[in-house]
Amino acid sequence: MEGKYHVKSINCLFSATGTTQTVAEKLAAVSGHDLYEIKPTVPYTKKDLNWTNPLSRSTNQMKGRVTRREPNPNRFISPFFH
Repeated sequence: MEGKYHVKSINCLFSATGTTQTVAEKLAAVSGHDLYEIKPTVPYTKKDLNWTNPLSRSTNQMKGRVTRREPNPNRFISPFFH
């Protein structure tokens, strides 16, 4: 059975500021996995990312007050989220 199945992995990332993207690109290069960037439907602004503001978009998402859509990379067996 060896060689009959092709298993493919993917590195999934979301990076509003670019920091996570840099790390994810390095991990994808080392692992040889494809890289899939999760992009928000509505791009984040600096105001959205102000974690010190209890009413900011990012704060509301982290506290679970706003639903986030998760990707469904169903063609991959073991997605690795950053």
